[in-house]
Amino acid sequence: MTENSIFNKSGNIRQLLYVSRAKDNISKYDIFDILQTSIKQNENHDVSGFLVFHREHFMQVIEGSNLDIEKLINNIKKDNRHHNVVVILDHFVEKRDFVYWVMGFKNLDEYGNLKDNPHVFGTDILQSEEARTKAIAVLKGFIGLT
Repeated sequence: MTENSIFNKSGNIRQLLYVSRAKDNISKYDIFDILQTSIKQNENHDVSGFLVFHREHFMQVIEGSNLDIEKLINNIKKDNRHHNVVVILDHFVEKRDFVYWVMGFKNLDEYGNLKDNPHVFGTDILQSEEARTKAIAVLKGFIGLT
């Protein structure tokens, strides 16, 4: 097994879910740039995932080899377009949940009924294992996997 293998010792894929707070006055162009960069980098490193934006927060799940996910989360933490990166879930799974998505994306601000709810997601609602599992299910629901 090489260090950059998509599998860890038990044949699993690393899946990491985090939330973060966007910089003040983040623009749709900033978000577009994040997506373009993510797609390019993820294609080059066989990483899949899904990003959600709502008001001032991002939620993202990324999947890939242990080494690639480690490098990616370190780069994510250094990105000045957001801060307060909190890893909610970091584990190994048997198969990818977002296998066909180099980087899927939903902007929840486009859904009017969510605009009045300032805490659709954030670190406060993802403290239990059940909540983390539901967060992955919500992300999968956006692309019709549930």
